[in-house]
Amino acid sequence: LPLVLPPPQADDEGAEGGADVILDPDRLDEIADGSLSLKRELVAIFLAELPRYEEWLREALVSGKTSDLERAGHALAGASANLALRELSQAARRLCDTARAGDGDTAAWIAVEVLGAAERARGALRRLEQQWTT
Repeated sequence: LPLVLPPPQADDEGAEGGADVILDPDRLDEIADGSLSLKRELVAIFLAELPRYEEWLREALVSGKTSDLERAGHALAGASANLALRELSQAARRLCDTARAGDGDTAAWIAVEVLGAAERARGALRRLEQQWTT
């Protein structure tokens, strides 16, 4: 899967984009207002919190309650969107929406996909941190 988003086409402005993009570095730059120190801080905070989100999601899976899956998906969607983690944010939003609709079986499958996307996001952020130190 690609790490970065290709430059937008003129007619793609505002488009959701593909979920195959793990991280959109241009969007992360916008979020951090171009500040490398802020990007480093945001990434460090997210990486420190990610295990808690994953555990919350696993607990929601075990509970089998769609309301728990919805809450976990909602929280992770927001947190990952704040770092331009497109694949993870979109998967977590799908989880939230599916759980809200009451489809527990599908939500459980999506939750597993979210956990995979979280692992890919972790890897992408760690590679980004390495780029910043070299």
